This record gives sequence, C-alpha cells and structure tokens, in this order.
Amino acid sequence: MGTLAAGMLELGRRVRARREEACLDLGGLAQRVRLAPSALDAFESGRGGLGVAALMRVASELGVPLTSFVHEKAPVVHALLEPSIVLKAPPAAWLTDTDREALVSALRRARAFTEAGDLLRTPRPADSFVASVAPEKDAHRAGYAAAVEARSLLARPGPLRNVARLLEDQFDILVLRHKFADPRVLGAACRSGQARLIAVNMSIAAETTRRFALAHELAHQLMDLDASGVAADEIPERGARAWFEKRAGEKRADAFAAMFLAPVTAVSEVVGPPRAISGYDEAKSMVERVRTVVGMGYAATAWHLHNLGYFDQALTEMLILVEPEFDPIGGLEEDTRFDGLERRVLEAYAHERISHGRARELLGGTDPEALAASL
Repeated sequence: MGTLAAGMLELGRRVRARREEACLDLGGLAQRVRLAPSALDAFESGRGGLGVAALMRVASELGVPLTSFVHEKAPVVHALLEPSIVLKAPPAAWLTDTDREALVSALRRARAFTEAGDLLRTPRPADSFVASVAPEKDAHRAGYAAAVEARSLLARPGPLRNVARLLEDQFDILVLRHKFADPRVLGAACRSGQARLIAVNMSIAAETTRRFALAHELAHQLMDLDASGVAADEIPERGARAWFEKRAGEKRADAFAAMFLAPVTAVSEVVGPPRAISGYDEAKSMVERVRTVVGMGYAATAWHLHNLGYFDQALTEMLILVEPEFDPIGGLEEDTRFDGLERRVLEAYAHERISHGRARELLGGTDPEALAASL
C-alpha cells in the first residue's frame, strides 16, 4: 500500500506541475477536461484517483504524452503554455477579444489535429526549421533560401494550388478561415509546441491576397515562432515604398511567400531568365503574365521580380504605383467540406487507429460517424 500511495502522490504532483507550467488554474483545467474541481484537486494532492480516459483528456489538454504521468520513471515532458496565455503575447495585442477567442479555440483544435497526426504517423517538416532573428541586411535573401528549402519538401516545382490544404496535409499546420473584426488584418500564425495554426482573414476579397497571407504566415511559423508564440499582421499599406521599407522580419516573410508561390523555375518558364528590363510597358506585361500563372498579387509580383533581377527599384516603384484596386485572378483555392482536423480524425477512425469515443473527444463532441455520413 505504501508503494501505491507514493506512486499516486507522485502522479498527482506531476499533473499539478504540468498544469502550473501551462499557466492554468485548477478550475480552468477541470472545466476543460470535464472533471469536478474537487476531484482534480484530490488527485493532484494524492488523495484520489482518475480513470485512464480522464487522464488522457488531461494529458491532451496540457500537450504532454500520457506516459509522462502514469509511469514514475518516464522522462518529464514539460507542458505547453495554455493557448489563451499564448494569445496574450505582445504581437497579438491589437486583436479584439472576439478574434482572440476564435484563435484560442482554433489553437486547441490544432493540438487535437497534431494528436490525430501522431496516430497517422504524419511527418512534421516544419519542426526541421529553427526560429531566428531576421538579418537587417538582405532580409529577403534569407526568406528566399527558406522558401527554396520548404519547396524542396513538396517535390512540386511549379505553381501551387490549394495552399490552405497544402499547409494542412504537407506541413501539419491547421488553417483557420476567420473573419477578423478589423478588415485590414491579413492573418496570424500561432504555435503551442508541435501544434501550429495559421489564420487567414476571409473578409479579404482578393484570392491572391489570401494566398500570399497563407504563405507569409507559413514563413512566421518556420522562421519566427519558437515553442510557444504568435505573429499577427495587418495588410501592408498601398504604396511603392511600403515594400522596401518594412521591418526585416516582415520583409523576410514577404520574400518567403513570394518565392514559395513563384519559385525561380516557374517565373523563368513564363518570362525567361533574369535580365535587366527598362521599358515600363514590357515590365508591366511581364508582371501580369507571371502573376496570372502563379496566382500572386500585382505589387508582390513586381517586388519579387525586382529582387530576382528583372527590374531596378525605380521601375518597380512605378509599377507598384499602378497596382489595380480590383484583382480578378481566382480559382486557385477550393473550399472543402471538412476542415483539417475533421479530415484527419475521420481518416484515423476509418483506419481503426482511434476509438469512437476518442474521435468524438478530438472533434469537440461531434460524432465521427454522423460527420462522415454528412458527406
């Protein structure tokens, strides 16, 4: 009995330690895992027990493996910051409460998305990138290099379609389509350990802008966010100088997005290798031809072609000044019936990698069979 009591005491201590690391109070965690606060308190104090299902919910909410609780000799895995704490970081200070609540909820879904990915043995190529400070000089070159590395993981040399689906399936990043309160918001990137989320503002009318936003936030995920963090962006001001005068981190993310959507091979197939273009009409025609193929905005394409060596800065600024107000390019992104979490959980359930009850928990209470039947 003494050994059992000591084991229960250690188990409860570990749960409390992980909860405190996540900056969650006892009542908050109890509510999330559907337990009475008194039951969780008794367990943490070594005075009561919890079933395996309840412990699984606790582990999932804290972002740690169940084995780190139930085995005394298991290595300690530190808990992740609770999503609401992550979204209080300075880069998210301008978000409204409604926006923040939507991102917190989605980041929790991203944790479930990652857990379902573990069951399916989904690779996480984003984990191979290391966060770093963008260089003040030639920040765009660092963005280009990272984009080339990211594209090499896809084995797709040409233009990309369905970027949102690609981020979920190839980079293990859940995508949230959210209408931000401020229509000027471009999007946000959030991370909590291996759980990654990218939100894009669906009130943005131009599909090319939304695609660029997805790729831009992917850059933040790969190069700026450590184990817990958030990056949030507003739509850049219209104007020629804006593309040249951004902070280094934003310039690096823009360059990543441009090279990710319009790699050198795709550009050269349309307009040939880089060469100095001095004529305005020829340059404008070149921008239109490239962006139509790669699905990118006018100003972003002009800036990208400048960086690749086609235009000088003066000509590029002239081109950006005539950026069209309306962008008719579309048809590159497709709406899907299910979001990434739903697709992933249904796949795991269909392959019997997960029980009906666990699938329902990961889906936030939705019955997987009813969801599949709604196809």
